[in-house]
Amino acid sequence: MAIQDQITQAANAVGVPAWLALNIAQRESDFDNNAVGSAGEIGIFQILPSTAAQLGIDPTAPTQNISGGIAYLSQLLNEFGGDTQKAAAAFNCGPTCVNNAIAAAAQTPGDSWAAHIPASTQAYVVGVVGSLPSATSAAPQYAASPVNASSPAILVPGSPAPGTTAFDWEPFAWAGGGLLALLVLRRAISG
Repeated sequence: MAIQDQITQAANAVGVPAWLALNIAQRESDFDNNAVGSAGEIGIFQILPSTAAQLGIDPTAPTQNISGGIAYLSQLLNEFGGDTQKAAAAFNCGPTCVNNAIAAAAQTPGDSWAAHIPASTQAYVVGVVGSLPSATSAAPQYAASPVNASSPAILVPGSPAPGTTAFDWEPFAWAGGGLLALLVLRRAISG
């Protein structure tokens, strides 16, 4: 089974939007399990060894890297109330970075949390989700939407037109947990 199909199956098994998981894996490694990042990130989802240890996975094993990456994404979606932009940013720069940005924006009326994350993370979020929030835009909640996993293009359903910050996202309530997601994923992938 192709890596994209494994990611889609694993994401669907735990209720993580497949398009988001696919976009993150594409952005992180271009679906290459042999990819190694400059900070020691490993595999398809570029999982740090410390995160892999917390998740109890071997990040060099493709199915475990996928289940671990999706479990971590599940945790981030849960932590940030289903906000795909914040979850994507946290996947890139860490949840502390995003929480600090949220706190900084709260101190500056009319400011967006995204203005307080690194420029590289801003570019990452745009590449994964399709846009950054403005101070007045609503946070996009992920949509339950079919995905063409074989498409090499960025897979963002309902993404805004280039150069806009308007959203056409269908709200979808988040109901998940990272550890449960990992257990379900391990069962779904192993058959």
